[in-house]
Amino acid sequence: MTPSEDHTKLPPETAINVPTGPVVRYQALRSADGQLIDFRLVLLTDAARQLWQHPQVDLTGLLLSELYIHHDAQFLIRQFALVADSGRSVRIDETFRWLQGEEAPHGALLISAWDDGVWVRYGPDTDRLIAEKKIKQAEFNLTILDSVQTAVSAYDAVRDERGQLIDFRITLVNAVLLVQAGRSEAEVVGCLLTETFPGAIPTGVLTRCIAVVETGQNQQYELHYDHDGLDVWVLGAISPFGDGVVIASTDITQQRRAEQEKQQLAEFNRTVLDTITTAVAAYDAVRDAGGQLIDFRFTLVNQAFVKQVGRPEAELVGCLLTDAFPGTLQSGTFDQYLLSLETGQLQRREAHYTHDGLDIWVASSIMPYGDGVVASWVDITQRKQAEIAMREQQQQLEIVNFDLKRSNESLDSFAYIASHDLQEPLRKMTSFTDILHHQYAGQFDANATDILRRINASAERMKLLIQDLLAYSRIDAKLAAFKPIDLAKLIHDLQEEDLWASLRQHKGTINLNGLPTLTADPLLMRQLFQNLLTNALKFCRSGIAPVVTVSSRVINRADLPADLPIANLPDVNPAFHEIAVADNGIGFDPKYVDRIFQVFQRLHGRTQYPGSGIGLSICQKIVERHGGAITARSVPGEGSTFLVYWPVALVVSR
Repeated sequence: MTPSEDHTKLPPETAINVPTGPVVRYQALRSADGQLIDFRLVLLTDAARQLWQHPQVDLTGLLLSELYIHHDAQFLIRQFALVADSGRSVRIDETFRWLQGEEAPHGALLISAWDDGVWVRYGPDTDRLIAEKKIKQAEFNLTILDSVQTAVSAYDAVRDERGQLIDFRITLVNAVLLVQAGRSEAEVVGCLLTETFPGAIPTGVLTRCIAVVETGQNQQYELHYDHDGLDVWVLGAISPFGDGVVIASTDITQQRRAEQEKQQLAEFNRTVLDTITTAVAAYDAVRDAGGQLIDFRFTLVNQAFVKQVGRPEAELVGCLLTDAFPGTLQSGTFDQYLLSLETGQLQRREAHYTHDGLDIWVASSIMPYGDGVVASWVDITQRKQAEIAMREQQQQLEIVNFDLKRSNESLDSFAYIASHDLQEPLRKMTSFTDILHHQYAGQFDANATDILRRINASAERMKLLIQDLLAYSRIDAKLAAFKPIDLAKLIHDLQEEDLWASLRQHKGTINLNGLPTLTADPLLMRQLFQNLLTNALKFCRSGIAPVVTVSSRVINRADLPADLPIANLPDVNPAFHEIAVADNGIGFDPKYVDRIFQVFQRLHGRTQYPGSGIGLSICQKIVERHGGAITARSVPGEGSTFLVYWPVALVVSR
């Protein structure tokens, strides 16, 4: 910086009289050897104080090095020393900065000597500089207002002719408020508060502003402003400003809505907790001075918990666990809570709680949560009681099975006796009646001969009945090894052997159509179809040769007749052979379809059609033992069809 020097001396009176205008006087500060080292401010004129905008009391006594930043202060000290030592005046047109960082107001600085110091006069453009500074300050303030996140607005009071405050006129708004309100500055500034924002009346903002002006006291508030197209929560402060107020408000809508959502979520969670049937309780750890866990304190219980323990929520929340339920110590429950908290792992257990007036089985889960645990459990008392009852029943069943085994052994003995010892007397009876009938026939009259015939017929029937009963009882025995059986070959063998006489007697015919290979017990399979074909040939119409057709097709489980027991069983065997044995015989009334499969049930007299009445019962038992079912369809006088449903992939309990 290069000063321009004016070698014209100041008039003598300037050293005596204080100049007018913005003038500052500095006193030289010298070292012990007389060297100038600084200058101390000793006087400001009124114009200078106005220019500097600082009271004299704050500046008087300060050194140049305390007023200006270092390099500016050093420059001014050198210029002031030049003037003080030489008596010459110096003019400077530069900008200087105070230590506070502000730019010092200046025009043309005229530095003149005075006693052992200097006068500094500010040039004639000082008023312009002051005005410019005020403008800059105002612009700076507006910039700050527009850069903050707080909505700021200023208002002047509007009064009626009696001086009563009735409204406010908006004089300033920052950008944040305009964005929040969705208005432009032209729509707001200069307008009345109640016309621009009518919601200020019902929300109480107008009343608060009036109170601030009248009392001069600040007010703070929080409110939900849901008027004038707005729906916001604001945290505001109203301060007096001249004959008006300044309002600064912060939008806390997101915060409040988050709190509302949190509250709603908490209420929802509580509703869910009180709706579920699982008992839930939360506990905080209780520790001693050394940090050792000594107990748990209830912080939450749901309604299921209250119902199960029979105590109100108010009696539990805040209470110590061991005070409310001392039995948790003896039952191991407390130890489970402690283990979960110490390990940070979920603990599960089933326990029988027989303390504190309770007698319940529970399946519990304990999960650590913060410095505490959350415990939930389900009352499984009924299930446990059922399991205990089941075990007792199992024991009873084992006893019954043991007795049944002994009974079966006795039945086996009976079957042996029936097959040997009972049949032996029958054979002798028939032998003796045959001897009497053939060797002594001439010695008996007609009545005696008829009696012998009847005795012989009864013995034969009894023999057949014993044989069929034995056959029926043996079906319950363990099945033999299953083998593939060609059904067509099986029936062909029956025709050539067991059915040969009946076919020849009745002149019957058996037709086969697409018969499969089945997996079964060979002996039981032979007995099944022997019984079915024998019945088909036996129950023929008089004078009409019997015709029997055996056919087969594969059906799905869903296509089984709904009245069959296997139709509603689990899908163990998904597909079945439907084997039809159809005849053209006498038929039967369909209402007897269930009766014909019962033991000893006959639809015709023994004199018409011989038999024991067990044959179809044997058929049903054989089919069911192989996981299938049997039924019949018939029209009286037209014939019958017996339908055997045999699993394609045989899966049965053997």
